[in-house]
Amino acid sequence: MADDANPPQKPRQSKLLFAQSPEWRARQRAQYEQASSPAASGPPLLKRPSSYLAGIPLLLIAGGYAFSFWSTSRPSDVSEPEWAKRMEVCREAGRPFVVCLRYPKVVAEAEVIAAKKHADQLAEEARLKAEAEATRQAEELITRQREQAEADQKKTDFLRAVGNELRAMNAGETTTKLDTAEDILIASTVLGARGFILGHGRGLDLTSDEQRTVERYRKTLVKEQRTQFPKLRKAWGQLLDKTLWVHDVRVRTVGSRDDVIELTGWMYAANASKQTTKDQLWDVALSLRFKRMRFRAYDGGEGAYWEIASPDDGAIVSE
Repeated sequence: MADDANPPQKPRQSKLLFAQSPEWRARQRAQYEQASSPAASGPPLLKRPSSYLAGIPLLLIAGGYAFSFWSTSRPSDVSEPEWAKRMEVCREAGRPFVVCLRYPKVVAEAEVIAAKKHADQLAEEARLKAEAEATRQAEELITRQREQAEADQKKTDFLRAVGNELRAMNAGETTTKLDTAEDILIASTVLGARGFILGHGRGLDLTSDEQRTVERYRKTLVKEQRTQFPKLRKAWGQLLDKTLWVHDVRVRTVGSRDDVIELTGWMYAANASKQTTKDQLWDVALSLRFKRMRFRAYDGGEGAYWEIASPDDGAIVSE
């Protein structure tokens, strides 16, 4: 039972349900139609205010250009150089022209700021320059140390090779046997390699004792070449004589130093045979330092020969 002092309250209707009722929608439609009627439109200013407000941004832009022109235009009491100086100072100080250009106190402050920035810039440039110079000097030092290490290693290798080959020549290890063409080629290559060793010593900073060692090596090598090359030439001639005997060709080396190779056989009556044999033997004859290659068709015949422009036996070919 309900109390008379506290009558029962009606349940609250949801606003969402009320907004969706037909009565509410009808009232909203009527209000919209009334507002859209010509009588309720009001004066043109209230009807389309956007058409007048659209010109405001253009006015602001035009005003900004005018203000900018005014703020940077030179007053009559300021000279042109002074005005240009103020603009530069204000630009460096990062101050707005409208304030900076027309007030001497602000200009003075801007000059202080610009001077400090300039000093900071000079200090930064000096620091970067000092760092670059320190880096360059460090790189030069590293380069000199690397070059010195390479020179020391080159010198060490050179003196080691000189010492080893000097001992080998004094022990008579240049040639052991000269029975085959390979033996002769190896012996010739060893003599050439010993000459190349001297070439590696050019430009090295050697002490007096080291220079004397190198000079002793050079003299020993000259003597070794004068002794060995005639032996190699004679051994090669004998090997060719044994090889070409089956083709009716006799080979011998003549001269006081066995530096002329002579081939005799009936086939050398033809110039083509002479040219073919000469081309086949030329490189070896040059490496063994022969001076002439001669061909005869028979013993005592005139024949033909080619001069070979090879170095002397004592000449050291170091490159």
